Amino acid sequence: MSEFKIDEKDRKILIELQKNSRSSFSQIGKKVKLPKTVVMYRIKKLVDSKFVTLFCTIINKEKLGYIYARLFLKLYNYNEKIENELFKFLSKKKNIHWVASLDGCYDFTISILAKNIVELNNIYSEIICSFSRYILDKEISIATKMYYYPFKYVFGDKKFTKEENYISKNHKLNILDFKIINLIKQNSRLPLLNISEKLNITPLTARTRINQLKKNNIIQGFRIRLDHKRLGFHHFHTFLNLSKIDENNENQIINFIASFPSTVHIIKGMGRYDLEFESLLKSHFELHDIIKKIKNKFSKNIKYSDSVLIYKIYDINTVKYEKNLI
Repeated sequence: MSEFKIDEKDRKILIELQKNSRSSFSQIGKKVKLPKTVVMYRIKKLVDSKFVTLFCTIINKEKLGYIYARLFLKLYNYNEKIENELFKFLSKKKNIHWVASLDGCYDFTISILAKNIVELNNIYSEIICSFSRYILDKEISIATKMYYYPFKYVFGDKKFTKEENYISKNHKLNILDFKIINLIKQNSRLPLLNISEKLNITPLTARTRINQLKKNNIIQGFRIRLDHKRLGFHHFHTFLNLSKIDENNENQIINFIASFPSTVHIIKGMGRYDLEFESLLKSHFELHDIIKKIKNKFSKNIKYSDSVLIYKIYDINTVKYEKNLI
């Protein structure tokens, strides 16, 4: 596949979509000083070319009482048959948030949203039992804090709201709120008229509810997902095991990792690894240089590191946010 090209006009439109992917064509046009018709044409081109892969709503999962966990699997003789078997199995299961095949110390990763530790254990056990004949190694990590950063190659140094998710108390919503969340979580540009027709409410009610969800920090923003591979970038996930660590040292390491333009995600977790981060880079060599710099600066705190290439992301999200969480 040839490398995709974006010009300055595309870049400006993408920045506005990353700020708020629910913005209308007219609103974006005013910001980037282009006619509405030109904005429509360029966004359609970006979508049709599969460079923009998703208009997504950022949900504060922890505030709704969900546990966010990632299961990493190393599989015996991993091949396309096993990959397809996993894909079919997971696409029929509830609470699967994100799935990808990997290259490195693990072969597959599954992100799970669970309402409590019992439900998480049930989902985990079902996956492990169903594929135990293939599994060489496994690791489950529960995320306790997450930081997101924009893809600087496209968005430059533009500042967007940084989502930081913490384990927090449940926030009481009614059934209508959850219906709206489930409608727009994978399609943030769904018009108010469509939402109102699907839920048998007025467009004004839909707008008021969405604004209230934003005010209460249930909805943290409306973003876009890009296929970075179209620009020649690879997606890496790095694991860090730390020692002699306190809150001050941890924050120093997080801030240092965040200072690299390639960093798009940092996760603090409970499990084998203390910190994990994701990077968009042109090659393994660039990742090697970053890890070397981290180890040199924090030699007393880094026990060991490992990394994987996120090779393929699957179009699976079976999560349905529900009321009356325990």
